[in-house]
Amino acid sequence: MSCTAIATTSKSLRCRPDCPWKPPDGAKGLSPILGALFFLAASAMLAIGCSDDSETTTDAATTDGSGQMDGGIQDGSSHADAWKPPPQDGWVPPIGIPQPEFGIDEHAPDAPNPWTDQVPGFYYIDNTSQEATDDNNEYGTPSKPRITIPTHLQAGDVVEVHGGPYDSSLSFSGAGTASKPIFVRGASTQPRPVLSAHLDVTGSFFIFENLDLNGADNGLSVRTPSDHVAVRFCEVQNGQGGPASGLYTGRWNPEDDPAVATQIVFYGNSIHDNGDWHSDHDEDHHCVAVGHHADHVWIVDNEMYHCSGDGVQVNAKKAGLASTLNHVYIGRNDAWENKQTGFWSKQATDVIVSQNTIWGMRPSNSSEGSGLGWQYGPERVWFIYNQVFDCENGIKSSTNVGDVDDVAGTGQDIYVIGNLFYDIHKSDGSGPTNNPWQYGSAIRMTDQDAVKHLVANTVYDADVAITYARGTGGLVITDNLLAHVAGHQIIVETDAAAQASTTDHDLFGETASIRWGSSNETSLANFQSDQQGQCSGCIEADPKLVDPTQDDFHLSADSPALDQGADAPEYDEFETRYGISIRVDMDGVTRPQGSGFDIGAYE
Repeated sequence: MSCTAIATTSKSLRCRPDCPWKPPDGAKGLSPILGALFFLAASAMLAIGCSDDSETTTDAATTDGSGQMDGGIQDGSSHADAWKPPPQDGWVPPIGIPQPEFGIDEHAPDAPNPWTDQVPGFYYIDNTSQEATDDNNEYGTPSKPRITIPTHLQAGDVVEVHGGPYDSSLSFSGAGTASKPIFVRGASTQPRPVLSAHLDVTGSFFIFENLDLNGADNGLSVRTPSDHVAVRFCEVQNGQGGPASGLYTGRWNPEDDPAVATQIVFYGNSIHDNGDWHSDHDEDHHCVAVGHHADHVWIVDNEMYHCSGDGVQVNAKKAGLASTLNHVYIGRNDAWENKQTGFWSKQATDVIVSQNTIWGMRPSNSSEGSGLGWQYGPERVWFIYNQVFDCENGIKSSTNVGDVDDVAGTGQDIYVIGNLFYDIHKSDGSGPTNNPWQYGSAIRMTDQDAVKHLVANTVYDADVAITYARGTGGLVITDNLLAHVAGHQIIVETDAAAQASTTDHDLFGETASIRWGSSNETSLANFQSDQQGQCSGCIEADPKLVDPTQDDFHLSADSPALDQGADAPEYDEFETRYGISIRVDMDGVTRPQGSGFDIGAYE
C-alpha cells in the first residue's frame, strides 16, 4: 500500500502504519531494502502499576465494539509513520541525553566462512531443519543445526537463530565483556526467527537483535542484577492481557534487594499491538516499562503504538523507592494511539524525555488522552523538545499521592522546556470553559507541590494553553508562545498557586485571557496592572509564524517574538547537573542567534 503523507513540523513524511518500517542503515547483517521490522515482543510478567491518571472523568471515551473509540481514536490513523530510526553508525543522541556506554555501536562478529564444521562460540539454531539435533551437536552448523537455543552463555558467544516459532520461555544468563559481548540474534530480517514465549535476561554485555517475539505470552525482561544489555532492531507485538509490558527492566518485587539493572538500552524497536487498546478496563499492557532498582536506561529511536497502557511507563512503585529508579532517557521515539499516553513518569528521579513525537491519544476508561505526563511526585523530570499534536491534552500531571503506598512523592521540580503542542482539542468539540480541570489543554496540571518550570514552549491551536488546578507549588512561565488559543491562555485556580507563580517574556497571540487565582484578567495590560511584577517583557501580538497551516511554527523574519525572550536559568541548571547544554531550540539550533533569545520553541 502506498503511504499517505501529511506535513509535519520536521518536514518529514508521516504515513499509515501499514507502510513498512525500515531498520537502521549500517546495521551489520541487515538488508537495507527490507521493510518490516522484526518483532521483539513482549510482556514483562510483572505488575507495573495502575493507569496513568487517577482522575479519569465520566466523559472519557469507551469502545463501542466497532474498533473505534468514542473519543476519536481509529485503527490506521493517517498520522502513522513509515518510520526509520537513524543509522546505527554515526548515531547522535537526542538533545540532553548522553551517549550510552554500550549497545549502539557494536556489531556482531562475522559468521564462520565456510561454516561446515562446528566452531566454538558460534551457535547455529534452526528448529525447522530436518537435520536439526542437539545430540552431540553443542554448537550446530547450517547443515546440521541445533534444535534448542542455549541460554547459559560465555563472553564472545554468538547465537544465530533461524526458523521458529520457539514456544518455550527462556532465561538467559552470561558474563560478556565490553570487548567480547554476547549476541543472541537473527541473521537477517527475512525470514525472521520467531520466539513466541517470554525471555528473561540476567547478566552483562548482552545484545539481542533482529528477533520476532510474537505471541500471547511474549516479551523480554532485563532482570536484576544486569548491566550493559541492549535490545535493538526487534519487533514487539501481539502480547495479551496485563499488567505487562513489551520490554521491561528493573523489578516490582522484592523491594529490599540492592541488585540493580544498569546501562540498559532499548534501541530501534517497533513495539505495538500489545494488550487490547480498546479494552473496557484498565488492562495496563505498556509498550515499555521501567521499574525500581534500574538506572541509566536508554529508550531511544523506537516506535510504540496500539498498546493498552503507555508507550513508556517509568514506575518505582513507591515514594521510598524513587531514588532507586534514576537516569532514564526517553528520546526520539514515536508514539501514537495507545490506550493511555505516549510517555509517563511515576515515582522516579532524573528522567529526561527528549525529542519524542506523540499523537492520536484520546480519552479512554483509564486515561484522559494526554501525550505526556507525570504523577506521584517524581523529582527532576525534564520534558524537552517534544512534539505533541492531535491529542486530548498535550502534557498533564495528576495526583502526587501514590496508589500503592498512599504516600506523596517528594519531587520538587518538573521541567517542560522547548516543546511544541498543537491541534489540542476536546474530541467532543465542546470547546473551552473556565474550568481548570478541562480537557483540550496543551499543558494541564494538578495536585503537585513541585515547581513546574514552563520555558520556551510553543502552543498553537488549542482549546486552552496552560491550566493548573488545585495545586500549591508555583509555576515559572517564561518565553512561551501561546497563539490561536480558543479560551484562556493561562488558568491558575488557587490563590496560593498564583502567589507562588511567576510569568515573564511570554507572547500572547490574541488578547490575553488569564485566570490568576481569584482574579480574571481580560488583557495583558490589565494583568500587568492588577498583578504587579507579573509578565515583565510579555507581548500581546500576532507571532507571525511561517506557515501554521502546514505545521511550520518557525518565526518569520518580522515576528515580534524575535530577540524578545529571556535567558532562563533552567538551561544552566540542566548543564550544571548533567554536563550537557540544552540551550538550543527544537531544531538543535544554539540559542540565542540574535541579540536576545526568541520566544517559543524555535530560535
